[in-house]
Amino acid sequence: MLWYALALERLARATGRSGPLDDARAIWEHVVEHGWNDTLGASVAWRKQQLAYKNTPANGPFVILSARLHAHDPRPGYLERGRTAFDWITRTLVGPDGFVEDGINREGDGRVDTQWRFTYNQGLYVGAAVALDAVVPDQDLVDRAVRTATTALRELAPDGVVGREGGGGDEGLFKGVLYRYLGTLLDRIGHDAPEAAPILDFVRTSTDLLARTGRRDGNLLAGDDWRRPAEPPVFYSTQLSAIMALELRAAVEAGVRVTAAGAR
Repeated sequence: MLWYALALERLARATGRSGPLDDARAIWEHVVEHGWNDTLGASVAWRKQQLAYKNTPANGPFVILSARLHAHDPRPGYLERGRTAFDWITRTLVGPDGFVEDGINREGDGRVDTQWRFTYNQGLYVGAAVALDAVVPDQDLVDRAVRTATTALRELAPDGVVGREGGGGDEGLFKGVLYRYLGTLLDRIGHDAPEAAPILDFVRTSTDLLARTGRRDGNLLAGDDWRRPAEPPVFYSTQLSAIMALELRAAVEAGVRVTAAGAR
């Protein structure tokens, strides 16, 4: 629901239509009514059937949506709940080095799921920090985003490319989430900032490799691991991650802002 709401908000900005923005607001209200609770700290549940299970995949998009709705209309609630959810992720699932874990209490035992080391979570936290900073500038948020991005690339892409994170499905899109929000961070800190260097190196190295291994009959066909050619069947989600990565590479080389190019 939250990803859909983010898409609706982008549609509203792209078209100037009020209907999609109203729908995005309605989804935010629905999530708060049915998913927000105080279990393990005020935050959003993963789903209605598991209200005690909290994770980054639910709270990250909620923070981003809250910040963007606040930018449209600073009514009470958006920024307050968005910042609360961000602080919950930081306190509960982010390690001292900035690495973001997936979730907590999935089995009702209060345990953090440290075995799921996904790019998705790192990208969401980076995106959430940048989105909040965009409406209420705060250098601490930017510093947190940089720390998480740097750690994520060191831990998950030590050779300059993220490997296989699962077999297609929603997991095929995880890398795309990381690229999308790394792009918003680059826009925030500037490409000439020292902190941007490892991010730019990652974008160039990984997409160079994708271009080599993904060529098939004059077209691009990405696999779940860009270090080797795709092995059919391939998922649309996997292709979408590749497209998002290449969009970021194109924006980097053209020297344009990713947010201005519509990759928000």
